[in-house]
Amino acid sequence: LERLYAYWRSQEDYAQNPSYFINDYADYIEQCKVLNYDLNDTAIKTPREFRQMHSNISVAYKAHKSELLNKAIKRVYNTLHSVLEWSDGNLSVVMPKTQDAIIREGKNQSHCVGTYCERVAKGSCVILFIRKNTAKRKAYYTMEIRPDMAKFSMVQCRGLRNADTTEDVKVFLKK
Repeated sequence: LERLYAYWRSQEDYAQNPSYFINDYADYIEQCKVLNYDLNDTAIKTPREFRQMHSNISVAYKAHKSELLNKAIKRVYNTLHSVLEWSDGNLSVVMPKTQDAIIREGKNQSHCVGTYCERVAKGSCVILFIRKNTAKRKAYYTMEIRPDMAKFSMVQCRGLRNADTTEDVKVFLKK
């Protein structure tokens, strides 16, 4: 504790806010552990410019987490897309391959599907995009289903700003 206290005192950015330092330092140490950084190395454990090092590690941690999520989402995609992707000629079901695609869908649709990436990666839900065949790149509806493929179970299907399904989408979902 004495060393930690002395280290905090050496960080001028945190001089007035010891609680901010403790929170940031705990976060930093946890991120270092996940990234397998050597915490026996004093340059890692107690960097001279802690705020800058914490910022750098946070960027590396987010990139690492993103890479893991993308790999997991890709595994789910590889397992299920051949069963779930289909078209009736007017509308198509498309399964996203990456977290970026899911996040972009949420932004384009102004709804919360972008927050589902970890659920998709864990296999606790499956996200599907419904597209008009005349505009396959444009978001139309987003669907969440349960991962139990023995029985199709839709959790929700939402359009722009959580709009309910239109008649054409209802007919498509029945198919």
